[in-house]
Amino acid sequence: MALSERERTRRRDDQALALKAHRLWTKSRDNKAVAKALTVTPMVPTISDTTAVNSLVAQVTVTMSDGSAFVGTPTLNDPDNVFSLVAVTGAGVPTWDILVAKSLVGLVPTGQTQVTDIVSVSATQ
Repeated sequence: MALSERERTRRRDDQALALKAHRLWTKSRDNKAVAKALTVTPMVPTISDTTAVNSLVAQVTVTMSDGSAFVGTPTLNDPDNVFSLVAVTGAGVPTWDILVAKSLVGLVPTGQTQVTDIVSVSATQ
């Protein structure tokens, strides 16, 4: 069944709009790639209060919209300064480790078995 001229025009317009939206999502205003995904593995790590300083808690990777390597530096927002973010050298993909930055002994209040510490990681290039 042949499409009418009106239907062909509508489909062409829809495709052009979808392409334009994709370009807006994958490029910044100055037509540079943008960070489209920041992955933390594991997403919800669990550690004990006896975990040693400099122990690995999670790893962070950044995926760019055009597949290029991320050359910026992620930022760790940790109000209690319990964790640190350290670049991993020699990795094929730019990677950062979230490490225990200070002793956790005594951070769990008496009578509690666990504490949730919420931190965030952001990436801009």
